[in-house]
Amino acid sequence: MRKLESSLKVFILGCVLYFSSHPAFYTLAKKWFPGPKIPDGLTKRVNEMERNFWKSLLLVSVLIILVLAIQFYFFNAKFSTKHWLQVAGIFIALAATLGRAGWGIQTCAGNTILERIDRGMYVISQLGATCILLFVLIF
Repeated sequence: MRKLESSLKVFILGCVLYFSSHPAFYTLAKKWFPGPKIPDGLTKRVNEMERNFWKSLLLVSVLIILVLAIQFYFFNAKFSTKHWLQVAGIFIALAATLGRAGWGIQTCAGNTILERIDRGMYVISQLGATCILLFVLIF
């Protein structure tokens, strides 16, 4: 039960990190994970994670829009709900993979709160993308 609670806190911190203000993130991080798990130079790493997240979303969005536009204009493609769900699954999987694998954050121990958020958000997004793609393939 303790591990589940910790994982839920990491997920919430990840959402706060990417979609809210930094002071809210710092407050929650210090409250939920006090001590050595919050590294020195936290601001630089938080900014790096946030920048990598938005950079991967932008790159994947531009790529998907470009490919869909080419299919629509040059090949007269028609998109159904199933196609849009497939695109959503691909978007989530690619953005998570690029955001994590393309610009991973590493320290020697690998147990800082930022690394846990990084791993947790990656796993959650990969599972979500897998569910969407499986749903659409079986649909």
